[in-house]
Amino acid sequence: MTSQSPAATVGVPIPETIAASVLDSTPDCYMALDEDWRLVFLNKAAEYSWSLSRADVLGANFWEIFPQLLGTDVETVYRAVMEERTPRDVSLPSPVLPNVYVRLRVFPCGKGVGLRLRDITPEHEIEEQHRRALAELEAVYKFAPIGLALIDPELRYLKINDALAEMNGVSIEEHLGRTIDEVVPEAAEEARKVFSTVFSTKAPVLGIELAGKTRRAPGVPRTWLENISPVLIEDGRVRAALVAVMEISALKNTEAKLAQALKLQKLLHRELVHRVANNFQLVSSMLHLQGRRSEVAGVAKALDDAADRIQAMGIIHRKLYANQPELDAPELVSYLRELCADLASVYAGVPDHPELVFHGAGEIRLSFDRSIMLAMIVAELVTNAFKYAYEPGTRGEIIVSLERSSETEVILAVADQGCGLPPDMDPARSNGLGMLVARSNARQLGSDLEVDRTPPGVRFRLLLRTDQ
Repeated sequence: MTSQSPAATVGVPIPETIAASVLDSTPDCYMALDEDWRLVFLNKAAEYSWSLSRADVLGANFWEIFPQLLGTDVETVYRAVMEERTPRDVSLPSPVLPNVYVRLRVFPCGKGVGLRLRDITPEHEIEEQHRRALAELEAVYKFAPIGLALIDPELRYLKINDALAEMNGVSIEEHLGRTIDEVVPEAAEEARKVFSTVFSTKAPVLGIELAGKTRRAPGVPRTWLENISPVLIEDGRVRAALVAVMEISALKNTEAKLAQALKLQKLLHRELVHRVANNFQLVSSMLHLQGRRSEVAGVAKALDDAADRIQAMGIIHRKLYANQPELDAPELVSYLRELCADLASVYAGVPDHPELVFHGAGEIRLSFDRSIMLAMIVAELVTNAFKYAYEPGTRGEIIVSLERSSETEVILAVADQGCGLPPDMDPARSNGLGMLVARSNARQLGSDLEVDRTPPGVRFRLLLRTDQ
């Protein structure tokens, strides 16, 4: 509504005019007051909203109809327009209706004033929601524990929070309007490349590490983890880039120290494995030497057998400790393949020695302790096969296999095609040291060592669960 009055002259019967008919059709509330504050017009929307009747209120004093407006901002605006003859607009809670927010326009109308009230409660609620959201966003931005900034395509700081200002060692005021080259020149070169990618591709660059130095700690190398995302405007152009920064200098320093400590630990581990293996070899050599010097019947053979077992233990130890990166669950197929190769090398100098063959595929893992028990069974059975499976001068094969029979079970087998076991030997009751060791380890593994004596040769079989 303009400054034109609802009627040309106060006192004319307004409801009968065309202007009154138009105003009656609008949802906004309209009133007209004369110079003595008498109500001379109100439209149907005003009647309905305030539960008034034209017959009852026309000609009555406005302040008597609405005494609750006396002393409020509304009275101040009404009287100012009456005196100054200048329209005014104001938005405020309705002084008459609860939970209603209105936009009020007061304008000169003849010698009095005209009033238009529009219910803007929905718009006001949306604006309030926006204001609250912006306030919450501003609080998050300001007090976030990570650094945040908006940087324009010229690489100038448009906005920055306290956390990033602290990281850079430069106040917020010194950032705004300045470029990254001016604020953090030591770190700008790497950052400039990343920002160029974001602005040219309009795609975020996430989880990138940038290194450099800042004024907060001159000369001290620092590292930041950054996520940089484009902020697009309606036409698709990039208005700015939002930067989220977390300093990870302490983390990188810790990682470097851990890497150095791990490197040292591996060196010490290799040295320990080497020394233990040498001790096994030394004891084995001493037992062999003592056996050759012994004149007591049977002692020499017993010492040689003990020496062979200690040598086998040295091989088991060296292969398991030195070559398995995961000592909690070594990978058995590769481990047993290498173990068999080393056991074969022990007998490489024996004329017409049997050939040791290993079959296995895939990945099978056992705990460290159970892997040692399984390796000791293999070593004992293979050693016995090398010594007794074939007649002297007879070539043949010793076959070791490891295969998965189900998701949670594997089968270990050691077989030959030699002369077989003596008729009077029962592997389940034999007191020989080798079979005692094999049976004992099988029981600790929760299994039994099965024997198939069907000619030719003999086949030992062990069914083992892998989920224990």
